[in-house]
Amino acid sequence: MTTLVTGSFSGGFVRRRVSTGYRLGMLLVLLGLVVLPLLYLMLIAGMGWLLKWHVQHDLVWIKTVSEWSHYHGKATALAGLLYLAVAVAGVICLVFMTKPLFAPLPEQPPTVTLDPISEPALFALIYSICDLVGAPRPVMVEVDSRVNASASFRRGMASFFGHDMVLSIGMPLVAGMTARQLAGVLAHEFGHFSQGGGMRLNFLVRSINFWFARVVLDRDQWDERLQALAGREGFFGFVGLFASWMVCLGRKVLRILMQAGGAISGFFSRQMEYDADAYGALVAGSSEMAGALVQLELLGQAEKATMENLFSKLEQGELPDNLPGRIASCQWAMPESLREKVKRKALAEESSWWDTHPALNERVEKLKDTAAKGVCHLDMPAEQLFRDFTGLCKTVSLYWYDVELGMDLNKFKLVDTDDVGRVQMDKRQRHAQEAEEQKTMDREVAELFRKAQVRETTVNEMFGHPPPAHRLLPMPMGTPEEWAPAASMVEAWKAEYGPACEREKMQRDKLCKRTLACHLLHLGHDLTSLAGLGTDTRSAAAVMAAQAESLQEHEITSKQLAVFEQAGWTRITAALAWHFQQEYTRPSWREEVRLMVEAQRALATAMRHLMAVCVEAMLVENASAVPMQVRYEYEARVHAEWINGMRVLGTAADPYAPQSRPLSEALGQQSQGSADGRFLIESYTQLKNNLCQYANRVTQDLCLLAREVELTEEDGPWKPAFRTPTLSAWQSTTMASAA
Repeated sequence: MTTLVTGSFSGGFVRRRVSTGYRLGMLLVLLGLVVLPLLYLMLIAGMGWLLKWHVQHDLVWIKTVSEWSHYHGKATALAGLLYLAVAVAGVICLVFMTKPLFAPLPEQPPTVTLDPISEPALFALIYSICDLVGAPRPVMVEVDSRVNASASFRRGMASFFGHDMVLSIGMPLVAGMTARQLAGVLAHEFGHFSQGGGMRLNFLVRSINFWFARVVLDRDQWDERLQALAGREGFFGFVGLFASWMVCLGRKVLRILMQAGGAISGFFSRQMEYDADAYGALVAGSSEMAGALVQLELLGQAEKATMENLFSKLEQGELPDNLPGRIASCQWAMPESLREKVKRKALAEESSWWDTHPALNERVEKLKDTAAKGVCHLDMPAEQLFRDFTGLCKTVSLYWYDVELGMDLNKFKLVDTDDVGRVQMDKRQRHAQEAEEQKTMDREVAELFRKAQVRETTVNEMFGHPPPAHRLLPMPMGTPEEWAPAASMVEAWKAEYGPACEREKMQRDKLCKRTLACHLLHLGHDLTSLAGLGTDTRSAAAVMAAQAESLQEHEITSKQLAVFEQAGWTRITAALAWHFQQEYTRPSWREEVRLMVEAQRALATAMRHLMAVCVEAMLVENASAVPMQVRYEYEARVHAEWINGMRVLGTAADPYAPQSRPLSEALGQQSQGSADGRFLIESYTQLKNNLCQYANRVTQDLCLLAREVELTEEDGPWKPAFRTPTLSAWQSTTMASAA
C-alpha cells in the first residue's frame, strides 16, 4: 500500500510564492490588531484612575450631606454606604477586567495519536504532500471524531520559531471522502505552513482574536458568584448589581473591539484560505478539491443530524460504537433532493467582513480559475489508507464519549454501526446507474436517511394510526395553501383516530354479520340458525331492526373518520404539491410522486368495488347455506365488481416495477374459473388481500415522501413566512392523473 501511495504522484508541481505585498499587508493587519489590546489596557488604566479619583475626592459626599440634611445621622450613613458601594463595585469591575490577562489557557485532554509504524500508508501520503508543498513534516498526527482537519503549532507560542507542527484529521472526513479528496484537504492545511512568515503572522492574528473571544464569551465561577451577589438584597445586593452593570459595559466595549479585530483580519485570513485551496488543487486537481469542499458541507449537515439523533437516544442508554461511520452513513444515505438543497444553500451564501473563510461559491469559482489537473492520482476510498479503519473509528468514538464528554460508559450500551464501506457509494458510480434502477435506489437511500434522522417519519406521525386499507380514500387535489388548516385538524384529532378506527372495525364486523343474517333470513333460514351472527333473533322484524341500527351506527362513525382522513390526505397532497412545483425538484421525483398518486387513487377506487360485495362474497364462500341458483347470482355480482376493480387497476402503473406495468398485473391474477367455467371466489379473496397489502405500502411511502418534504423544505407552507406559489405544474399533473 505504501508503494501504491508514493507511486500515485506524477506530473509537474510548481510551488506558490507569497508576495512581499501580501506579507506587508498581513504585518499591517497584525499591527492593527496589536492596537486593540492596547486600547483595552488603556481602558483598564482609565478605570483604575477613575476608581482612584473617586476614593480621593468623593469623600465630600458625606460632608455635603451632613451639612445640608436635617437628619445628619441617617443621611451621613447613607452617603457613606453609597461612597463605599461605588468603590467596591469599581474594585470588582477592575478585577474582572484584569482577570483575563492572567487567566491560563484551558488544559487540553490527551488525544488519539498515530505513528508511521502503525499507519505507513497514511504517513506516506502525508510526507509526500509535505515535500511537494514545502511544508515541514508534522511531528504528531492526531485523529478525532469531528468533521474537520487542521494543522497548527503543537505547543502554541513555544513552537512559534520552530517546525513543531501537529496535524489533526477528523475520521468522518476519511469515511466520507476519496483518497484524492483527502489529499487535497491535507495539502490545503500544509499549504498554510508552506507560507512561512505569513503563517506565523496569521498565527499571531488568530491568537489575538482568540484571546478577545475568551475575554468576551468565557464565564467562570467568578461570574457565577457575582450574579449570586447581585441577586441578594440590601447593601451587598446593590454593590453586586452595580458591579454587574459595569462588567457588562466593559464586555460590550470588548465585543466591539473583537468585532473590529475580526473585520481587520478577516480579509487577509480569507486570502490565506484561497492560497491554501490553490495548494489543494495543485495536489488533487481543481475538480477534486471543489468536490472535497462540497463534501465538507454535506458531512457537516450529516454530523448535525447525527448529533441530534445521538443526544435524543441518550435516555434509551444507547450510543453508536462507530460515530464517524454513523456520520458518513448518514451523509451517503442522504436523499438526492436534500443533497441538492444543502449544496444550493451553501453556494448561495456570501462572505461577511468577519468571516475567516470565504463562502463556498467564492472558493469554487477560484478553483475553477486555477484549472489544475493535480499530481495525486490515488483513486480509492480514503479509509483504505488505514490498516484497521473501523477499529480506529471505534477507538475515537470511545475517546470522545469518555474523555471529551465525560460520560460513564458503564451506563450505556454501544450499538453496532454498519461498516462505512457497505453504504459508501462513489458519486460517479451513482450517476452511472441505469435509469430503470433510479427509482429503487432513491427509495432505498431515502429509507437509510430516514433511519439516521432524529425525527423518523412514519405513518403514525401523519395520521396517528395507519389508515385501514378498506377505508382508503382517493387523494384529493390539495394545494400548498390548504396545508395549514388540514395539518391543524390532523394534529388536533389524530390522538383520537386510532380508537375511532378500532371502533369502526368492530361496527363494520357487526354490520357484516347482521347484513348476512338478513340475507339468510330472506333465503328461508329460521331464526335459531342466526344466533351466532350477533343479531336479535326474537323475530324477523328484530333482525331487520338490528341491521338498520348497525348500519346507522357505522355510517356515523364512517363519516367522522372520512372528515379526518380527508384532512390527512390533503396535508400529504399539499406537501407534495409544494415540492412538486419547485424548479430544483428532480424529474425522477416528480415521476415517482405522479405514479404513487395515480396508484393510490386506483387502489382506493378498486377497493370500493370489492367492499361493495363483501357480504355477497361471504355468502358464496358459505355455499351450503345458499341455494345453487342464488349462489350463481351472488357469484355474478362479485365477478362484476372484480372485473370493475381489475379494470380500474389496469389504468394505473405499478410505481415499484423496474419497467412500467399495470397494477392489475402486480396485484391480481387472471380470473380463475371452475371446471364448468364459473367464477371462483378465490380470485376475489386473493385480489382483496393483495390490494390491502399494496394499499398499506403506498400509503406508507406517500406519508414518508410528504414528511420528508416537511422536514427538509425551509420555505414551505408550514413556515410562518409562506407565500403562495404558482401551481400550474402540479395542478395539471394531478388533474390528468384524476382523469
